[in-house]
Amino acid sequence: MMSNGIKILNSTRDFLSGMLDQMVKLVNVDYKKKKSRKESRIKQEVSRAVYNCPEMSALRNGQLGIDLGIPANQDPTPLIAQAVADSLIIDEPNFRSIGTKVRGDLKIKVQPNNFSNLLTQSFAYVITEKGQSLPWLSWLLEEGDSVIVFDWSVEYGPFGRSGGGHMVQGGAFTIDPSYSGTPDNNFISRALEGVTEKIVNIFLEQ
Repeated sequence: MMSNGIKILNSTRDFLSGMLDQMVKLVNVDYKKKKSRKESRIKQEVSRAVYNCPEMSALRNGQLGIDLGIPANQDPTPLIAQAVADSLIIDEPNFRSIGTKVRGDLKIKVQPNNFSNLLTQSFAYVITEKGQSLPWLSWLLEEGDSVIVFDWSVEYGPFGRSGGGHMVQGGAFTIDPSYSGTPDNNFISRALEGVTEKIVNIFLEQ
């Protein structure tokens, strides 16, 4: 086909497809260059969100730490927040052009469903005066409002490991419903939900 002495070798569709293919390649390369910086910023947002969530605040400064028997001289919340942030994985971008359309995705993964990055750590347990190991973090993440210890409850006062209470016979021990969690709905999932928009914005920034 000739037009004013210019020979057009490709159809408009082929031209657009070729241009799109080159643009997609550039996008993939650009994301790879910026991946490390974006990953670092997202980790900071995740760590901050978990550390500042109501459950971790109550663990540091409120009744939840007393209920779970966290020793007064220990604060596991920075370690928990960092462990969640360190679980972050960003897959390599795989955008590709198909004709005049773009296909692909960019996946971000945070926090294994089995909590293996948390429940295998020493901060996930407290040791009682009798030498028993209590998996307090598993209780908080997975047990919901169910009764955890029958015939025992918390008596509040200036005593015990936490300095704010200890267990006494009678009643039943459960996690405060305001803070309790299940594998599908817990303080981590709630904290991450609150920071989702920030994470998306980091991805979209140039």
